Amino acid sequence: MTFGRPTMISAGSWDTPAPAMIDDEYLRVDGEGTQPSRSHSRMCLFAYSTQLFEIMDEILSSFYIQDSTRKHKQKDKDSDGQWSINDLTNILIINTKLDRFENTLPQFLKVEDQQSASQTHATLQAKVLQSRFLFVRIMLLRPVLLASVANGRARGEPANTERCLDHSLAKEVCTLCIKTAQVLLETSYHNLDSSYRSPGWHVVYFAFAGAIILLAAQLSYVVPADVRNQSFDTSWSCCIKVLEYYRLQISPAAKAITILENLKEKVQAMNRSNPVTEAPQSVDGPSVITPTQIETNPENIDSGISGETGFGIEGLNMFTMDPLTDAWFTQQMSDMSWLDFT
Repeated sequence: MTFGRPTMISAGSWDTPAPAMIDDEYLRVDGEGTQPSRSHSRMCLFAYSTQLFEIMDEILSSFYIQDSTRKHKQKDKDSDGQWSINDLTNILIINTKLDRFENTLPQFLKVEDQQSASQTHATLQAKVLQSRFLFVRIMLLRPVLLASVANGRARGEPANTERCLDHSLAKEVCTLCIKTAQVLLETSYHNLDSSYRSPGWHVVYFAFAGAIILLAAQLSYVVPADVRNQSFDTSWSCCIKVLEYYRLQISPAAKAITILENLKEKVQAMNRSNPVTEAPQSVDGPSVITPTQIETNPENIDSGISGETGFGIEGLNMFTMDPLTDAWFTQQMSDMSWLDFT
C-alpha cells in the first residue's frame, strides 16, 4: 500500500513479469513447477494486488498529483464552482478497469465464496484483497464528492441543472463512493472478530478514509438526502469501534478518533447554520479538487487538536504528527478545502 502517496516507480516503466502463482514447495530446480489444481497458491494475493495497485497508480497520477500541466489547466478554466467533464470521463474509464478486475478474480478470492473455503490462507487473501479493492475505489470516486461539497459551499445555492446528464453522472459517482465507504467500514468492523483481516496499520487508515467520506456526504448538495443519511450512524459507529479496537496497539488510532469527532462537530454545526438542500448542479467547469500537501512538523509528536478550542482553521494549520501518523493521515487531511473553515 502507498497510503495515498504516488508510487516510486510508475506503471509501465518496467517489464518484469508478475510472479507465477506457485507456492515455494512446488517450485522445481530444473523447471517452473506446477501448483496442484485443488490447492490455491499463497502468491495469488500478491499477484492480484500488483494489478490493483497499477490501477491505484493511475488514480493517483490522474487526480492526486499536482503537476504543472494540471495547475495550468485549472487556471485556464473559469471559477464558477463546477468540475470538468474530462475528470468524470477519466473516472468512468478507470472504474471500468476496477469492474473488470473484480469480475476476473478467481472464485476463491471472492469473499462471498469463503463460507465453503477449506483453506484458511484463501480466506485471508480474499478478505485482504476486498478491503484493498474498496479503498482503491474510494480513492477514485472521492474527488467528485469533495468537489461537490466545496463547489456547493462556494456557490451558495447550486444551479438548477436537473436535466443535465453530466450532473446525473456526478450524482451516481458520489452515491457509489458513499456506499463503498460504508461497506469498507462495516466490513472492517465485522472482521475484527476474525484473524483473517488486513494488518492493523491498513485497517486504521481505511477507517479514517471511510469516515472522511461519510462526513463529506453530509455537506454535499449533489448527494440525495436518503443516501446521505442512510446507515450513517451504523457506519460511523463501526468506524469508531474499529479505531477504539486499535487504540492501544496503534497510537495514531487515538488521534484519528479525536480528529473525526471534532470534524463531525464542525460538519453538524455547518449544517445547522446552513442546511444542505438537495439540488442539482452542472459539472462543466474547473477540474476536481487536487489535494495539496499540508505542512507537518515531525518534531512535535505529542501535539494535536485541543478538544477545548474546537477544530477551526487554526487547529488544522497547527496540527502536527509524527512521521508514521503522517504517513496515514496526511493524504486524507491534505484535501480539506471541501470543508469551509472561513
